[in-house]
Order: sequence, then structure tokens, then C-alpha cells
Amino acid sequence: MTDTDAVADADLRDRWTAMEKRYGESGVQRTFGLSMSVVGRGEVLVHFDGRPEGANRSGNTAGGVLTQMIDSAVVQAAATCISDGDGLTTLELKVNFVRAAPPGGPLTARATIKHEGRTTAVGAGEIVDAEGRTVALGLVTVALRRR
Repeated sequence: MTDTDAVADADLRDRWTAMEKRYGESGVQRTFGLSMSVVGRGEVLVHFDGRPEGANRSGNTAGGVLTQMIDSAVVQAAATCISDGDGLTTLELKVNFVRAAPPGGPLTARATIKHEGRTTAVGAGEIVDAEGRTVALGLVTVALRRR
């Protein structure tokens, strides 16, 4: 690795660390108890802490929280692929609920970008419970607005 590569890698890590900090500033993420960590370019994890505000009347994690986790994870994964100042917006979202998410338990969504084009990106997300069982799967198309 050259010195230039090391500086570029450090700049990316600084940008991703800032993204992780800003993520928690959103009212939606705070309300649902979501946090985010960047794994690398095109891949992030979104964590749900299992707080009761995210439960439906049956006590399981609400489908809206699961959908938010997948949408948010894919959008954030796409954000790792664009430059500062570029924008992005969800165009399409499809979520399959595989099983009820246990009440009060932590959940993790892993999202990876499967296609990155000039104007769109497509990412896949999977939510697993604390035992590693799949709870939901999703596919998200994101519009990329590059400057």
C-alpha cells in the first residue's frame, strides 16, 4: 500500500465514522433505537436494541421497524459508495417477513450493494435475530444524485 492509498483509506474511514455518528441524530433512528456501523464500501450493519417502542400489539418487533431497518441499511450502504455532497433517495422497496421477530431481543440488518450504476444502486438486506435466524429479507433500489 502506498502512502497515497493509506491517506485515501484514512479519509474514507473518517467519512464512515462521521456517517455512523450522524445516523443516530435522526428522530426515526432514535425513536426505534437504531444504530449503524459501516463494514466497508457498500456494506453496513443496522442494529435494533429491542426497545418496547418498536413492538406491535403482539409484542413482536413491528414490521415497520423491520422495513425501516432494511431501507435504512441499504441507503447507508449506498452512501458509502458516493462522494460527500451527492444525494440519494429510495426508489423502490420490497421486504419479505420470514418469521416474527422475538420481543425485546436485539436484531441486526446487514445490507450490501449488489449493483452500483451511474444513477441507481440496488442493495439487499437481511435481518437476523440474536440466534442468527433470518427474520426478514429485502431488496431496495436507490436513486443516486451525483454532483
